[in-house]
Amino acid sequence: MIRQIKWIIILFFLFGGNTTSYSQNSDIVTLLLDTANSDTVFFLKRVKFAEQALSYAKLSGNKRNLFEANISLGEIYLRNNTYDKALVYLKTAQSIANTLKLKKEIIEVDYLLGRLYMNILNFENTIKQFRKTIEEAKEIADSSTMGDAYSSLGITYSKQGKIDSSMIFYQKALQIFDKIHQNKKKQPTYINIGDYFLEIKQPDSALYYFNLSLQIDSIYQTRAIAIIYINIGLAYSQKNDFKKAIKYYRRSLKIARNYSYRYVIYANYLEVSRIYEKSRKPDSALFYFKQYAALKDSIFNADVLDKINKYQTFVELEKKDKEITLAKSQVEIIKQKERVARFKNYLLLFFGLFSVLLGLILFWRQRSINRSKENIMKKNRELQLIKIEMANREIESKNVENKRLSEELEKKKKDLLNFGLDISRKNKFFQVLKVEIKKAMNAKEQEQQASLKQLYFLLQNHIRINDDLSIFQQNIENVNQKFITKLSQEFPNLTQLEISLCGMIKIGLSIKEISAIRNVSPKSVEMSRYRLRKKIDLPKNVDLTRFLNEY
Repeated sequence: MIRQIKWIIILFFLFGGNTTSYSQNSDIVTLLLDTANSDTVFFLKRVKFAEQALSYAKLSGNKRNLFEANISLGEIYLRNNTYDKALVYLKTAQSIANTLKLKKEIIEVDYLLGRLYMNILNFENTIKQFRKTIEEAKEIADSSTMGDAYSSLGITYSKQGKIDSSMIFYQKALQIFDKIHQNKKKQPTYINIGDYFLEIKQPDSALYYFNLSLQIDSIYQTRAIAIIYINIGLAYSQKNDFKKAIKYYRRSLKIARNYSYRYVIYANYLEVSRIYEKSRKPDSALFYFKQYAALKDSIFNADVLDKINKYQTFVELEKKDKEITLAKSQVEIIKQKERVARFKNYLLLFFGLFSVLLGLILFWRQRSINRSKENIMKKNRELQLIKIEMANREIESKNVENKRLSEELEKKKKDLLNFGLDISRKNKFFQVLKVEIKKAMNAKEQEQQASLKQLYFLLQNHIRINDDLSIFQQNIENVNQKFITKLSQEFPNLTQLEISLCGMIKIGLSIKEISAIRNVSPKSVEMSRYRLRKKIDLPKNVDLTRFLNEY
């Protein structure tokens, strides 16, 4: 891996010389866009500069430059009302901004798209676009753009005839501009609010906002003042104060003539003509209307001539630019071919060395994997053998222990059986002695002393028999400890004698042997067995001995 990193570093230095041209292209793009975005350059030339900037941006591969060039072209075409081309470039800029996740630039494009839809009267998309702009601007706290979007929404609703809704958005825009102290942006909003009051025939309120707008300086101050004076004239016209209306129309005309605002001039002519018509001065009204019509025609003709002159200039510049571009492109093609050839050579060398290095790495890695697998398999085999040996030893040990326990249990059972039989024999002997006692009682006085001695020995034997019974009971409990514990837990109503009877039955003693050990009749043992079956609720078809042995 270290060798691979070294080769990457070497290749970086080999191709490092190309980054200079990218940097130069980026600088050229910036200079061309600065010129294209200047208001002093006419439309066609601005388009040409922006298109050249786009070409250099594509050449450099800098996506940020591509975004700047596309949005610049989109805005230029938007200002010139060429909406189809504006839409293409703005959509391209939007795609690049989304790819690069440039939040501020995304907001800028969305706002311009909103303006475009508003100009083509696509109000549904306009509202969606401006609302989207507002939400995006909120996320990054861009209050200025939020204010612009609110103001534009107001204009949109106004164009739809929804003037009450437009007023709501104008007020929101004003609140934002007040909060961020952007007075210059308040001027067009004041004018729009004034227009709103003109629409609802409230000239006094309209005059208030037009006068507020006059107090604000802006980069378009003279043009703005000329327009405001016209609006003030309209307000006074609504109030039927024709004298003041004429006064402000003339002020507007004076500014418009000084700065050659031809559109403002002919608008003034039209409004003055209407005032004189309302004042019943048809001659003056006709005079200004003729001036309006003549200026309108001259403006149209001048615009056509201006466009022709600009186009001719543009064609000449285009021709020269093509010659320069052709020469540059030929040089660039040669350089590009050299770079491509050099790049191919380096690329072949790199892939050759990389292939060899990769082959060696894969070979050593596979060899290491095979060795690891062999070691793991060997250790697994050894581990299996150890486990098998340990399991065999454990089984053998358990078998020996089980055999020992089995033999010991069997021995204890035999001992118990012998012990029980021994007790049986003693009891029989005791019966014999009992008979002898009766004989002694019936014997003569001389023979009674001998009979009493014999009775003493019989009593001693009886005591020993009782002791033997206790030992026998204890031995039964020791042999069948688990059995007795389990029996007591499951059948807690059993007496000690009944538990003892279960133990004797389990070790295989017969009714006669149990009767002899207990010194009772066989019938009593049978009755005890019957009561025991009832207590443990044993069905008639189940043998008691088998049940206890399997328990």
